[in-house]
Amino acid sequence: MPTFKEILTATPEKLVNFFYKIKPAPTSEFLVCIDWTATQLGINHWQLVCSLGFNPHARDLTDIMALLGITSFKSLAIRRNELFATDAYEHLPIDNVLDIYTHATHDAEFTRAIQEAIPRRLELIEKSIGNSGNPALEISYRMEVHAIYNGALVGKEFAEKRLGSAALGPCRLVAGEVDVIVDNNLLPASNIFFMDTVLGGEKRGLVERGLVTKDMIRNRLENAALPEEEQKVLSALV
Repeated sequence: MPTFKEILTATPEKLVNFFYKIKPAPTSEFLVCIDWTATQLGINHWQLVCSLGFNPHARDLTDIMALLGITSFKSLAIRRNELFATDAYEHLPIDNVLDIYTHATHDAEFTRAIQEAIPRRLELIEKSIGNSGNPALEISYRMEVHAIYNGALVGKEFAEKRLGSAALGPCRLVAGEVDVIVDNNLLPASNIFFMDTVLGGEKRGLVERGLVTKDMIRNRLENAALPEEEQKVLSALV
């Protein structure tokens, strides 16, 4: 049986080979048809919709769309966008997500769909950061955040918005987001260091990497309104 990645990257001929032996569902209801087909392929509903929905060759394979109980690739794309935006590694493990970021972004339409989904997707995942008791979730989240920046799926405006939210500080710290923003030259380390919405723990990383001078730390410590957490962190670094 094909893997998620094999369906995602398959040629038209391989897609036909994967699906031609599938027995049609006993109903035309599309959710049932998708589940029915996914079970026969050995994957889940989310994996089938996203792997096929992010494969550009599936656009013209109407027989496969009919097998899934839908009339067009556009209908599949609507379902794909919803499932991708609202899954927190429960049905699409991080390997699947990284495969999407690696392979689907060669297609302009898919890239736009992914970029539109990213804020909603991250917001959902971030609700569990620090509360899930599942270290694997935080590792997956860190890998995804790095893939988003390193794949140039987001730019300076996205980074500024993320850094401008004090509430996102703990999540950024888990993801090592400040580091990847700096590494991708989206914002200078010096600018980030003087932002009030960036945690002291995040700034410590910039200092440890030699991207912030002692004089900059002393300058920052002169700010009487400095949050206690940041004041403690920076005081220990001079």
